[in-house]
Amino acid sequence: MRIFYDEGYVAAAHQYETTRKSAQIAAAILGGRVPGVTIAEPAAFLDAAERWISVIHDAAYVKALRTGEPEWLAEGNGFDWDPGIWTTARHSTAGVLASVEEAIAQGLSGSLSSGLHHAKPGAGQGNCTVNGLVVAARHAIDLVDGPVVILDVDAHCGGGTAQCLDGVPGVVHLDLSTSSFDEYEPMGDDCLVVVGRTDDDAYLKQLDLMLGRIPREAGLVLINAGMDPHPGISVGTLAERERRIAAFLSKQEVPATFVLAGGYLHGITEAQLVDLHLHTVTAFATTKSNRLSQAVPSGRAQGANAFLVHDDAGTTMRTKMIATTSAATPLRQVPYEPCRITRARHGRDEARLHIVDLDNLHCGPCPSDRMIDLVRSDYERIGLSSGDLLFAACNHVPGQSPCSAHSRSFHLRQSWPNCSMRLAQGPDGADLELLVDVDTFLGADDLYSRFAEVTIGSGDHIFAPAARRFREAGLTVHVVVSLETNLSQELRAEVDGCIWLLPVGRCLRHGPGQAN
Repeated sequence: MRIFYDEGYVAAAHQYETTRKSAQIAAAILGGRVPGVTIAEPAAFLDAAERWISVIHDAAYVKALRTGEPEWLAEGNGFDWDPGIWTTARHSTAGVLASVEEAIAQGLSGSLSSGLHHAKPGAGQGNCTVNGLVVAARHAIDLVDGPVVILDVDAHCGGGTAQCLDGVPGVVHLDLSTSSFDEYEPMGDDCLVVVGRTDDDAYLKQLDLMLGRIPREAGLVLINAGMDPHPGISVGTLAERERRIAAFLSKQEVPATFVLAGGYLHGITEAQLVDLHLHTVTAFATTKSNRLSQAVPSGRAQGANAFLVHDDAGTTMRTKMIATTSAATPLRQVPYEPCRITRARHGRDEARLHIVDLDNLHCGPCPSDRMIDLVRSDYERIGLSSGDLLFAACNHVPGQSPCSAHSRSFHLRQSWPNCSMRLAQGPDGADLELLVDVDTFLGADDLYSRFAEVTIGSGDHIFAPAARRFREAGLTVHVVVSLETNLSQELRAEVDGCIWLLPVGRCLRHGPGQAN
């Protein structure tokens, strides 16, 4: 399972556990505390994050987060403003977007921040700047069939989320809290439950009821995994909460992603706070990630009943409407069209030629060994065969130590067998180096007998003529890019195979596909 984090998450200057703990949790994961979990950087989603922030929040508030002016608006969330505030908002929001697309493609994902559910359209509140839950939900609506569900198990009510979602169709907001802070009146199918702060049994009982309200036709569930019900709710109960959520969603075969939310140093050490949040990561990491086919409901909820309940455990539940689903029409399973780029290939009989511009993926010029590893890991999800041949190139900044360049080259060759690595300088230097290799292969008599397909790891228009020539030579041409916006129209027109998006692992022409 991949979850998202980078150093931008902790760019703000203030020393507050809820905005610095993600770095400590990431360090624990990288140290092997949770087997089977890797961390990816959400850099490819930064531009999308900025656009979505401007959609969800008022322009005056976004400007205040960027500039610090006016001061009262920039600091209404409770923090002294500094430039890192905006950096943190952008990066943590990008992480949520990345986790959404990863969950849709692979079944499960997460982000080490951005359950900032008190942020409202025009202002921050309660140590929350940008409402990442709403950004994620709004983004997911266009990507899945069925409703998007926000399951908020942070200690406090998500009043900011409720305000931001007012009038937005396709999102169900389920909120289990132990504090009435930021309380709101739920609407439609939404539900808010406030449980006694120290009643473990009532807490788990209401959790089970809340899980039962997740529509079977849900397209995605977003979990706001706050650990701040502690110390009132015990550590063991919170760990059980995460296990139940993960098990339920796995059984229902619903794509799910979690974001980390509240969790504070109230009588515990920083190490214990990290341990609390690792319960979330561990619960989902140990849950089998099923490949999911889209479920298209042939019938939606029919009818509703309004009620107000007070139980003997001190629980208050307020819901405007509870839908009763018609049992007459089952869901019809509609599988995705097979994605050719990820189909299993065996040996040299089905070999593929790869032309990879590292600068054009999500590396940037002069990638570090760590970035090379991230790109390699993402790229390998499309599948490599023993007969494949890879040609990669990246820019080498003049003046940088040659030994460092050679080190990166050596590292990539070690990571990718049968890979030729080229270092280039100047504008389009990497592209031009790769085009030399392209000309070499196109001039070879045995091109078609050696390869059936070619994958171009770049969206640059400069590769469009090469793609056309490969097609004319009888090869199927795929393209791999970090974002759809990075793919030029010229190159897109020449691609007759798949268009694969890194790092989310999704084909634009065939849906998520089946990674090997």
